[in-house]
Amino acid sequence: MRALIIIAMLVGCLTTAARAGDAVGAFAPYEDLLEVLAPVTWHLNDDLYRFPPPRDPTGHDLLQLSLARLDGWQKRFPSSFPDVTAFARAQILERLSEYQRANDAYKQVSLMAGSPLAAPAKQSLPRTAAFAAAAALPEGGDDLDARLSALRKKLDAFGKLVDEYKDPPYQSITRVGRVVK
Repeated sequence: MRALIIIAMLVGCLTTAARAGDAVGAFAPYEDLLEVLAPVTWHLNDDLYRFPPPRDPTGHDLLQLSLARLDGWQKRFPSSFPDVTAFARAQILERLSEYQRANDAYKQVSLMAGSPLAAPAKQSLPRTAAFAAAAALPEGGDDLDARLSALRKKLDAFGKLVDEYKDPPYQSITRVGRVVK
């Protein structure tokens, strides 16, 4: 009897647990792509210039949290909905003032043949490229006059973008970018 208990314990120790990607039924990952992207879609048209960034009930930045959840979902299901995840990533990054990374994600989606999101991604490329160019302008200089001149150039570049993109939500995105960090 004692030998059977020891053998059962050894077999229990030697077997491996199912990985999360292999789990089915009640043990499958609870999160669906719709559940990941739903909070973001509520806040895509928020005025980020006049109001603080959206927060979840625990007080965390909802955009950063959604980006992390999207990354986790994409790691679990790398071949599922690559166009949707890349497009959502681009939209989130654009609202986080990560314009170059957003532009790269839009480029990735625009190259996906057969995707219904390829056309909207192509339309977003000039905007995010302009935002990225304005954000990449230097802010510093050797002396105070050089620094003020560099800051003026950057503010003027974002000022042109504010005039060009007068419709929500992009006007608030340009105004957020205009605020020197």
